[in-house]
Amino acid sequence: LTLDLAPAYGPVPGLEYYRRTALLSEKGLVFTDETDYPRPVALTLLSLTPLTDARFEGADRVETETVPIKDARLRQAWPGTVTRTRVWFTGRLRAEVR
Repeated sequence: LTLDLAPAYGPVPGLEYYRRTALLSEKGLVFTDETDYPRPVALTLLSLTPLTDARFEGADRVETETVPIKDARLRQAWPGTVTRTRVWFTGRLRAEVR
């Protein structure tokens, strides 16, 4: 599955394209993000547990934090917290999540 993400951001100076390709297989999920934006952008992943078996090629930095779920409706399906991982990159990122 390939998506053109640039239109979702509206007009952004310096952004002509931002594409994401997602591939799901028995080994896990692979995202490949590509952009011509001249500054770092972030791929944000939410998970119920920390992403201990994830690999990121092309990452400038990776930030992981625990986020509390305050909305009672969401807490019916999710635990009290989720893990948010932001992977900052410039140009191209390949993320493998198992």
